[in-house]
Amino acid sequence: MSKNVQQMLLNKSYLHIINQGKASLNDAGICVYQALDGSGCAASPFITKYDERMENLTWATLTYRFPDNVIREAKVEASFVYNLQRAHDSNRGADPQDFIERYKSSIKKIALDYELIVPGAKNLDDLSVENISEVLTKALTMLTDDKDFASAESILQVLQKRREAAVGDYQC
Repeated sequence: MSKNVQQMLLNKSYLHIINQGKASLNDAGICVYQALDGSGCAASPFITKYDERMENLTWATLTYRFPDNVIREAKVEASFVYNLQRAHDSNRGADPQDFIERYKSSIKKIALDYELIVPGAKNLDDLSVENISEVLTKALTMLTDDKDFASAESILQVLQKRREAAVGDYQC
């Protein structure tokens, strides 16, 4: 699959966890696809129809046993989704605020490894002028191919702020 699909999966998973603000855990503190409080793990945005029998299955096994309950892209990119899950699961013991910070750090590493962009402004802070055209291309692809408007808008807003700051630096 393409980087565009991986970017779409990362965006959905990341925004889901950030909006949720905590790990998805059962009463024993074990990560679950869907917790009793309605929270979901990093792979839950890719599950179209939840079934309790999914719990305790690896992502690859889940997609094999429940092929009609998972979006196609997440089945094809099962190993990538597994990495997204690990970012969630490996940080689960932390308090909610610490969990989010540790989760963000794990996702930044995945994004670097796969040459993707984490949604939001902070990962664009160190962009050089040479990389801006590449980022704009990714944002346009998100808009046109993936219909991922929220992530593309976030990227474009950061670039606009950087442009305004750069213009301000050159005014006397």
